[in-house]
Amino acid sequence: AKRHDARVHRFARRHAYQKYARTREQQSTNILCQINNIEATNHAISHARASMSVVPPSISTSFRPDEVTTPRFSTETLTELCLTEIVQNFQQHPHILNNPKVPYQLKEKIISLLNVTLPPEITVVHLSGPESEFFWKKCCKARWRNVDVEQHGTNYKRFFLEITVQEKLEQYRDDMPLEEMKQYLHICRDNVYSLEIKELLSHLAPTIIIGELPYLVNLNLTYGAKRSGINFDWNVAVGMKEADCVSMATAIRVPTQQHGHTSSRRR
Repeated sequence: AKRHDARVHRFARRHAYQKYARTREQQSTNILCQINNIEATNHAISHARASMSVVPPSISTSFRPDEVTTPRFSTETLTELCLTEIVQNFQQHPHILNNPKVPYQLKEKIISLLNVTLPPEITVVHLSGPESEFFWKKCCKARWRNVDVEQHGTNYKRFFLEITVQEKLEQYRDDMPLEEMKQYLHICRDNVYSLEIKELLSHLAPTIIIGELPYLVNLNLTYGAKRSGINFDWNVAVGMKEADCVSMATAIRVPTQQHGHTSSRRR
């Protein structure tokens, strides 16, 4: 019995020792794995840091002065700012073009920047001379497709005003305000030399036309409408009336208003 107990006791001790040894071995293995993981992580971090500190050959770490780009801001000169202000307020201060202190080149620049929608009482009076031809050419191109100045003294201002006066007279009706028409004719008086009115739908007295246009040397006038259509009107269709003939005779008989040949056709 004692021998049996001793054997059992030795067996139990050996079994316990083996279990303890296996446990320590497992713990050692786990520790080694953790250490390996930490070392691998540290190695990866070190490698990453090293790669970040190395500049690729294709990237240059030095810059020449001509390679450095600085932001550019669009800034206007003082002259450009003044031109913008003058153009925007030209309608209130058109007399600036008459100022002898303004250089000719700047006057040309101001005129070239003006809007073609300025009222005629401003443009006709203050924009004259060779330097203003660009403005009047721009006005003509903006209004008509075909612009032929040969029959208008090769002058764009004269072309613009003569054709405009012609259109206004052709569109005028007897029930329209007469003073507005007389005022416009008076504004254009120094630049209208020839008129060809293809259809005068009103009975506006020729004395008014010739009286407001003292430099008119040729007047080709046709009374009546080319096409009446469904808007037929006897007053228009009849064309030139006796009162119109008397008015024409009166207009061309006044010595101070005989500036050239004046013709009239009845239609």
